[in-house]
Amino acid sequence: MGRRAQRTPRGKSGSASSQLRNTPKPFDWKRIGLAVLSVLLLLGILAVLWPLPEEAGPNIQRPNFQQSSPRQPKSQQSRSNEQAPLPPTESIDSLERQLGLHAASPDTAESALDFGQLEQEITAQADLVVKEYPADFQAWHLAGKIYGKYKQSEPAELRFKKALEIAPNDLQVRQDLADVLLQVGRNADAVAILSEATTLVPNFETQPDFVHALAESLMGVGRLDEARQLLTTMLEDSPDSPHHWISLGKVELQKQEFALAEASFHRALALDETSEAAWLALCQTLAFQRKTEEAAAARKQLEALRQTSLSERESFEEEHLLSLRRFAASSFRSLAVIRQNHGDSKQAQLGLERSLALDPSNLLTLSHLMVFHRNGGEFPAAADIARRILKLQPDLFSHYVNLANLSMEQSDPHTAELALRLAAQRELADGQAQLSLAQFMLMLKRPVEAIAPARSAVQEMGSLDARLVLVSALNASGRTAEAQAELDDARMRFPRDPRLSP
Repeated sequence: MGRRAQRTPRGKSGSASSQLRNTPKPFDWKRIGLAVLSVLLLLGILAVLWPLPEEAGPNIQRPNFQQSSPRQPKSQQSRSNEQAPLPPTESIDSLERQLGLHAASPDTAESALDFGQLEQEITAQADLVVKEYPADFQAWHLAGKIYGKYKQSEPAELRFKKALEIAPNDLQVRQDLADVLLQVGRNADAVAILSEATTLVPNFETQPDFVHALAESLMGVGRLDEARQLLTTMLEDSPDSPHHWISLGKVELQKQEFALAEASFHRALALDETSEAAWLALCQTLAFQRKTEEAAAARKQLEALRQTSLSERESFEEEHLLSLRRFAASSFRSLAVIRQNHGDSKQAQLGLERSLALDPSNLLTLSHLMVFHRNGGEFPAAADIARRILKLQPDLFSHYVNLANLSMEQSDPHTAELALRLAAQRELADGQAQLSLAQFMLMLKRPVEAIAPARSAVQEMGSLDARLVLVSALNASGRTAEAQAELDDARMRFPRDPRLSP
């Protein structure tokens, strides 16, 4: 009672303090703040990794960033309850400079590549991985994709078939093998590989990419009615897919059902007016019907579209070389992940660094490498990569949380605070940045500085979590009457929440 009364501002009655005695027990913000940062860091890593596709090798396990709460810095453990002076609001530019985000980063890709030598290097690495882990179907699948990319159909086929021996129900492996077979004119073999899955894999029809590939392969061997049936069924479930309409139109065109084909291509163009494939097929269909003027108009649209595409893209050669570079980078990364999954950390690190040398701005590779360094206890290296990621994608709140948590791992609350303040200044994540900053200030026992971001979080989010942080900040700052008012308001808004029980 005496301790609360001492924090009651002069001029306020003692009733606020007595009322606050009936509020829930004070939250342990030191513990909860660290736990929140740990959870947000985990979510942040997943947010980076999950939306981005693995260009090489499906279903490759992504890094698993499991950790305990970061260590509390010794300087904070012994810190008194006295409030530090409230720092002035700093500009985004100032915060970026203090975080080192204006410093140059190694974002220049390795130049003067010998792509023939690069092909030999990556195929040799793929063969080495399948030799080291012959029971890993993902390794065989990735090796097949690598050989397939370089138009080496026979070794690609052998590796895909080895993957199927281990995982016969994997639809993606079957699709990739069928693609290789179709490229060399073995349409019947492609149909056999895909059709076999219809008896092995339950609910295969729920996988639209696989069903579309099967329909295309059936079309290639003249089994048009079966292809039409598959495409019609898919369009009943997914009528907004221009690719399905184009394929259906091609079936109808082969069956010389020109009016139906024309209608299908128009449906595709209504969904995607920039589809060169749809315009080209429409031109052919109109020409077969001797609709000369309409065919000429469609061809004019196609030529204009192609001209626009050419003006917006790099030259074909440059684009092709860039594609090869990125494919090699993604392959090195995927091979590294396989090695990491098998415990070969040294080779995994070398693979990630090789990938980054080829594509230094790739967020997925950077994220893998950041997790790799963090799990190895190399927190400064992980934090440096977190800065690079933040520079490349400054609008994603989880990157700021990653840097903050990695800074706390190094007993560096100052850098953690700068990262969270920068996120709050940028008003990211619909109030979550403000809420995290407020929680962090409470964790550092600086509740006065938690009040403003907590109020902003309440305004943006309106959640009970934000309101409880505000109540705690006000109460710890000695503003008990305001804390009680906010608590009463929260109880009115969330009357059934057990956290507000007396």
